[in-house]
Amino acid sequence: MTAEEKKKLEALEKDVIELKDKVHDLANPMIYAWVDDNMPEWARATVTKLMQNGYLKGDEEGKLNLTYDMLRIMVILDRAGAFDNKK
Repeated sequence: MTAEEKKKLEALEKDVIELKDKVHDLANPMIYAWVDDNMPEWARATVTKLMQNGYLKGDEEGKLNLTYDMLRIMVILDRAGAFDNKK
């Protein structure tokens, strides 16, 4: 094996590892059950606000079971004022 072939093989191995990690993340998305350190900091205030206002409740065990995309949507809506209490 030439040095150039070895370099190409190493690059291919790196790509395969990165793809494997991406597939794993897609097949096993992070589920956020609680407002804790596992939840991204940028989402915690919004989720807490929604829970305090009764818009968001957990299951029978209190688990929220939120995905990353759900967090993003809630934060976008919150920043747009969708959850502001206007009386």
